[in-house]
Amino acid sequence: QIYSNRLTGSLPISIANAKSLKTLHLANNELGGRIPTEIGNLKEISKLRLYGNNFQGTLPDQLAFCSSLESLELHDNRFIGTIPALLGSLSMLKNMTLNDNDFTGLVPVSLKNLNNIIQLSLQGNLLAGDIKSEICKIGISVFTVDCNIECDCCTDCASIDIILDEFIRIEDQFP
Repeated sequence: QIYSNRLTGSLPISIANAKSLKTLHLANNELGGRIPTEIGNLKEISKLRLYGNNFQGTLPDQLAFCSSLESLELHDNRFIGTIPALLGSLSMLKNMTLNDNDFTGLVPVSLKNLNNIIQLSLQGNLLAGDIKSEICKIGISVFTVDCNIECDCCTDCASIDIILDEFIRIEDQFP
């Protein structure tokens, strides 16, 4: 766990050699580049916390090989492309935060397979479409998307207008 230390650079390919690694917590640093495909070699990792960095590019499909993952926290980066459908195979996953990136496309229907998911945060991306009813059937406790996405089971939606209104309200309290 080396978080909030202003670390720079990228995630080395050699991270894959840490086969018994359970937690990788490098959040709130200044790391960048792509997540190496070799991340899929970390079969025992249960918590991957890389939020609040400058990671970019697409998420590697090999993340789906991290079959022990319970928490995947990648919010507040610069990821692009679609959310990989293979993430729906992470059956142990309880928490997935992909919010505040630049993901595009539809929310993968395969997320309906995340039977243990408690929190799913997808807001602050460029996603479109609607949330399929199959995903709603798994009973997510906290499910947040952007307000432009039709979602009957989401617990909250976020829009820039709501965020700005809240910021202005708080700012007005502190002249």
